[in-house]
Amino acid sequence: MAKLENWNDQWFTDLEAEVEADGGYYNGPFNRLIGRSSIGVRRVASLMLAIKTSAEKRMVLVGEPGSGKSIALRHLARQLAEIGVSLKGERLQIPLYINLKELPSHDLSTLNADFIENFVKDHVRRGDSDTAEYLREHWQDFKSRGIWFFLFDSFDEIPAILHAAERQPSGLSI
Repeated sequence: MAKLENWNDQWFTDLEAEVEADGGYYNGPFNRLIGRSSIGVRRVASLMLAIKTSAEKRMVLVGEPGSGKSIALRHLARQLAEIGVSLKGERLQIPLYINLKELPSHDLSTLNADFIENFVKDHVRRGDSDTAEYLREHWQDFKSRGIWFFLFDSFDEIPAILHAAERQPSGLSI
């Protein structure tokens, strides 16, 4: 995907902006360790810090078109991959960047976790057979242990949503 769009992480520079995060968060490593979270809006220096301190299972990155959300997600995927390599199994999380605008046109009522799983496996299969085999072999185990770190991009560009007569939340949960 990055090659098709001529994207390279070396061109990335952190935005000179704070991230406003809303929801549960850990105010320091000790609070994370004992599971004591706080709730509210907070400003943090980066998207990575917002994720590291978050107590939430799901986060939504919101911004105006062209504000850098897709680039930030790709950079985040690369950062998470590099961290995963250095951890060598300790609290490992493997990022899966998924561009939802590539989803085939589909009836929104049948858009579910199985559909997304098949979409991800099919797209990885096209790019690298070793990675595809690894993904298939570990999918369920890593999903149940929370090792996959899903980065869904372009939710607002899913063909079925773009062409839907009436926009309603789909309730998609992976």
